[in-house]
Amino acid sequence: MKDKLPNIYKGSDIRSNNKKTYYSSEKVSVDRKKPSVKLQDLFASPSFIFNIRVLIKTKNENYDTKIAGKMGNNIITVDNKVIPIREIIDIELI
Repeated sequence: MKDKLPNIYKGSDIRSNNKKTYYSSEKVSVDRKKPSVKLQDLFASPSFIFNIRVLIKTKNENYDTKIAGKMGNNIITVDNKVIPIREIIDIELI
């Protein structure tokens, strides 16, 4: 009755393929939309645009504000700041 059982195969989860890999237990969603597409989505949303708090990242500065509207190639905030759309790197909902 003391038969020896065969060894169990233990494969490794990390394979060496000359590429750097990173394993995380957190699920991170990456939104890779262009800022102009994100703006169109905001303006097309059913809620009023000036009720949506956003973080606008530009080349020079970050704005924690609400958008009042769009005029030409600029975004106007509730704080009376004019931000050129071409300078916007990212827009995040807060």
